[in-house]
Amino acid sequence: MTKVTPSEKIAIDSIDLVRRWLTEAEKFPAGVSATRLAGVLRDPDGLAFTVGFVDGVVRPEDLRVAARTLREIAPNVPAFCARSASSSTIGEYAFCGSSQSGSSGW
Repeated sequence: MTKVTPSEKIAIDSIDLVRRWLTEAEKFPAGVSATRLAGVLRDPDGLAFTVGFVDGVVRPEDLRVAARTLREIAPNVPAFCARSASSSTIGEYAFCGSSQSGSSGW
């Protein structure tokens, strides 16, 4: 029998723990926000867009800074969000929400 090093034991235990978490998580339905975020993050540019949006558009207090950042990141809107291009508000569009629901769900 092959001896397992302490580092390998930690790795094996970590993998087992994550598998247990994933099994447990399957019992709960994903919320609307989680589903939308997952959709955005599947896009190759999704993480960069999301971080850029939150840090550069939502967080700044200066509206000119926020507007400039939104203009810069707008060409990289993830494909997942393209369906929301006709949303009634920029917030719904940016968060990939549905204008039909009246709320972005975030």
